[in-house]
Amino acid sequence: MEYPVSVIDSFEENADGDIDVTFEKSGLGINLFTGQFVKYETDSNGEFLPAGKVITSDDYYLTTHGAQNNNEVGVSSLILKGLTTVTVQNTSDEDLEFYCGRIILRDYLEASFAPEFVSDENMVVFGRKIRFNFSKGTWTEQKNFAGTKSQFDLTLPKDDEVASYVDKDGLNVVTSQQLRVTDFCDINELMKDSYSDCKVVTIAENGQTPGSLDAKDVTGTPQINELARKTVGSGTKIKPTHYFPSEDIGADDFSTDDASKQRFYCIATKKNLFESGLYAEWINSTSTTASLTWWNQYLADNGFIYTVGKEALQEYLASEYAYELSQNGAIILDLDVVSDIQDMYDHDNIINRTSLIRTFFMFLGWVLIVYATMLMLCWALDANADIGIKLLNKATMGHWVAVKYEDDIPYQNTNDLTYITFGKLITKCLIIMGTGLLLIYVNVFTVVLYLIDLLGSFASEVEKIIQGIR
Repeated sequence: MEYPVSVIDSFEENADGDIDVTFEKSGLGINLFTGQFVKYETDSNGEFLPAGKVITSDDYYLTTHGAQNNNEVGVSSLILKGLTTVTVQNTSDEDLEFYCGRIILRDYLEASFAPEFVSDENMVVFGRKIRFNFSKGTWTEQKNFAGTKSQFDLTLPKDDEVASYVDKDGLNVVTSQQLRVTDFCDINELMKDSYSDCKVVTIAENGQTPGSLDAKDVTGTPQINELARKTVGSGTKIKPTHYFPSEDIGADDFSTDDASKQRFYCIATKKNLFESGLYAEWINSTSTTASLTWWNQYLADNGFIYTVGKEALQEYLASEYAYELSQNGAIILDLDVVSDIQDMYDHDNIINRTSLIRTFFMFLGWVLIVYATMLMLCWALDANADIGIKLLNKATMGHWVAVKYEDDIPYQNTNDLTYITFGKLITKCLIIMGTGLLLIYVNVFTVVLYLIDLLGSFASEVEKIIQGIR
């Protein structure tokens, strides 16, 4: 019940200007009975062996469930179209071939050109999944399949959007861009060891004449738009896909391959990390099914050594895409700088809070000065003019009574009243005004900090004495 899964092998422009798509059997299969994915090991020549290894993970990134009813769109990563052969080994060790329905993969991981992000690898898989809409194309029946059997080849329109980004569950990421066939390029060229040999080979867009190699001088670690670019026309195929993990992408996981790791197929795009929207739509996303954070967690949960940490990627972008970052209005800083900036903001917040309290104390100081001045005016009116209202008594909440001479102060039945002559009033008002001036001109926080420092030193000395006694 193990059926091989076919993947996109090549794109080639035909005489009508559209793109012919060919498929090949891959190193990925599926068990139709259990629904589990199967991956095939390679021999010494790099050919996939017929005996599969079941992927035991319960958390497949490739989806197999379709639509629940006719009103829904299926979200499976696979479709069934055409015929292929399945090799079965019988009891006499003879390989028998059977014709069966061809299962085709339509979900591919986006492979981005980011050399030196992963050591000794040019292409990086950041976890975004691209789904092809094969219904946009035309399937044609070919009669040359094993003589009499038929298969279906696909032709995709060059100028139509034929692929989109989907999340883990196969649902469209609505904020991301759509892709044309001309957005993909030959992955084998980009994986070459020497940067000077790497070039972007892609199909010419409509209105663009296929031309010779646009040579460029490569210095240092290049971006994809700094590589030589070659557009091809009819008669030249480009091969955009490669499996992951492999010797070229995710080599550490390929050398320690185990049954829990999903096998993927990647497809290369000619866009850099900003043209494809990776920075905005994936790195900064908080989605639980479509984000760099989610992808890293998926890799960790499924035993992958491969990792594309967010901080490491931000540092890579800061060093390789400084101009693009500035154009996007983004600034990526290391943690030390972020910490310093946070300390600066914390300091500013403290200053703002203390400034508010300082303003309150200054206001209180002016209130005391005005209040003392008002008390003197109230005493003057009460002592020199009989207006029928004891203003000083009212202003002091019934505590003070103005008298002009000490002889006017009664000796009995004062009812807790304080009789104030002008001399005593002046003394009390000067104290109130002095307190107000202190609140205005002396920073209370400075005094408090000084007292804390003084008492702290005193307490430290006392502690030393006590420790010495012990």
